Amino acid sequence: MFMTEWTIGTGAGFAPVRALREMVRVQEQGVLSEAEFDALDAVAAHLFVRTDAGAPIAVGRMYPCPECDAVRMDRFIVAPAFRGKLYDDLLLRVMLYKAQQMPFATIEAVAQTTELPLFARFGFHDVKEAHAHGGVLLAVPRNGVIWESACKHEGNRSTAQE
Repeated sequence: MFMTEWTIGTGAGFAPVRALREMVRVQEQGVLSEAEFDALDAVAAHLFVRTDAGAPIAVGRMYPCPECDAVRMDRFIVAPAFRGKLYDDLLLRVMLYKAQQMPFATIEAVAQTTELPLFARFGFHDVKEAHAHGGVLLAVPRNGVIWESACKHEGNRSTAQE
C-alpha cells in the first residue's frame, strides 16, 4: 500500500522529500547538492509518495511559471527499491491531476532522457533540448493530457513476451 502527501516549501514536511532527493540525486547520481536544492524548493509544492509504513517511494516538485503561463514539474525521483514498478507513472499521474486544476495554459516538465517515453505517453512534446539542470524541457497543453493506462501497456508487454 502507498500514501501520497503534498507539502509546500521547505518546512517540516520537506524533510522526507529532501532525504530521498539527497539519497538518489546527490549520493547515487553524483549531482552536487547546491544544484539539486535551489530557491524554488522554498515556494514549490512537493509530492511525496511513501509506503503505509513510511518508507519513501517517490518524490516530485511543482511550481508556477506565470511568465510563460505554465506550471512546471521537475525533480522526479523514484527510490531504487521501487523502480520498474510503475511508481513513476503514479507520481506523474498525481502531479498532472493537480496541475490540470491550476489556471495555467500549459504544463511543463523537466525530464531526463530515460523518462521521455513515460512523458510522451501523456502527450508531452519537446520544447528545448537541454535544461539548466540537465534533462529536456517538455510541454503539454493543460487540456491536452492523454490519460492512458500504464497497466494496459504492461499487459500488452507481458502477452508479447510469452
